Order: sequence, then C-alpha cells, then structure tokens
Amino acid sequence: MEKIQLSEKSAEGYVFEFGPVNLVFAKTDSGMIGCGLIDVVVFDKFNFPAARVKSSGSGAITDINDLLDGTVKDVNETASKKGLTVGMTGRQALEMM
Repeated sequence: MEKIQLSEKSAEGYVFEFGPVNLVFAKTDSGMIGCGLIDVVVFDKFNFPAARVKSSGSGAITDINDLLDGTVKDVNETASKKGLTVGMTGRQALEMM
C-alpha cells in the first residue's frame, strides 16, 4: 500500500503482480481508479464511483505513477454523476472522489 497525497485528502494505492501484468488501483473513501484489469461497470452495482485509466505512453500501467499520469478511458455511471469524464488524468479523477 502506498499513500497518495491529494489536495484535500489522501488515497491508498496498490500494485499486485500477476506474472507478466500488474493490477494497479488507487482508492479514496468515495471512489477508485484502476488499470485496464478493472471492470468499472461492476462497481455501479454498489453505487461506487470507478474509472479505468490507460497509460499515457505506449506501454501498460505498471505502478502508481503510471496510474496517476494516465488518461481516463472509461467511467461508470456513478462516477459520471460526480463529474468524472473520459480524457482527464488519473490524478484529476482521484481528486474528485
């Protein structure tokens, strides 16, 4: 677990290694962002805001910095209601949660 300092609160970031791929996500008390392994639609069933982030480069997201610097590619309906949109950075999305 890695603490992420945001402007008004903190978040927790996690990286789990699964062979050739890492599961990377960060959460606050009211939402989360994650790499391409995360299915954000599932979180709608629990009214929990979630956004999927893609790498800003050509590779995969491998760590928390990649996640924060990446670009939001999907948001669930719950996150959309909080103002999250496709195209913002992972950090911007996490700041809104």
